[in-house]
Amino acid sequence: MQISNNMEIKTTLEKNGFISTFYEGSKYREKAVIYVGGTGENRSMVEDRASKLCRREGFSVLALGYYLWEGLSKNNFAIPVDYCEKAVGWLKSECPVKIEKIAMTGISLGGAYTLLCASLIRDITCAIPISGYDYVVEGTKNMFFRQHCGMFYHHGKSLPYSSSECLSHIPSTLAALRKNPDYKMNQMNRYYYIECFDEYTEESRIKAENINGDVLLISPAFDDTWPSEIAVRRIMKVLDEKHFPHRHECMIYEKGSHALCFDQRYDTQEEKKAVDKMNKMMSYILPTEKKHPKECAEARQESYFKMVEFLKEWQ
Repeated sequence: MQISNNMEIKTTLEKNGFISTFYEGSKYREKAVIYVGGTGENRSMVEDRASKLCRREGFSVLALGYYLWEGLSKNNFAIPVDYCEKAVGWLKSECPVKIEKIAMTGISLGGAYTLLCASLIRDITCAIPISGYDYVVEGTKNMFFRQHCGMFYHHGKSLPYSSSECLSHIPSTLAALRKNPDYKMNQMNRYYYIECFDEYTEESRIKAENINGDVLLISPAFDDTWPSEIAVRRIMKVLDEKHFPHRHECMIYEKGSHALCFDQRYDTQEEKKAVDKMNKMMSYILPTEKKHPKECAEARQESYFKMVEFLKEWQ
């Protein structure tokens, strides 16, 4: 473990069992937010947003690696919940800052990981999945090669998962996508999650009702990347039907995209360039961003403020 002068603490897989960078908060230093990235996001991207959340809002923030970071798997299968479990243990007993409460947030795949970890780890008492998903599905190698195991593991074993026979027939699956008028080719992942699973089983459903605290669900009204807007409605329905005892809210942004809860503010020209670059990149990747660039950028900021407000109110 290395501690820098400005209280950035780096943990390692070898010494601590998980990889992270911890940023000590100011105003809300006793509240720690575990922050995870989404599909394709490297360490520097996640750390940049995590440190910004700490600096601007005053929370202690732990940027956690669960895949893609150096030393971790680059594939979407057998991703351990254990990394988060060990991070929670470290925050409770080893962190030099006295942490009293632990929240977790993440976007996209990180949103699904957040929901899952919070459902399994009682010490996480606030969960904010952003554009996430509510089922454990079959894992893949290099996106297309099925592994006959779950995307997520816990204590060395695959969690129950929904399987996809379509992964054994990629050419015919792609041909079916091209013929389907409801999807564009850049919505392949959305098509996959809606059309290609054999069955979404109760066993593979992430049990959001087991979360030991507040839940804020955030998604766009139509998610080009995967059907997060369908997932958040399912989750809210379950929480309401099971009389979930904690605060639970759902924010759906009518003209937002998959990319929500990014702080668009900047203090330097370098930060401005980074924000502009991200917004431009999103317009190339996501059809909704290309159609509604201004509204998507506004939704990114509004959802970020909502997340921060929710964290401040979390007791």
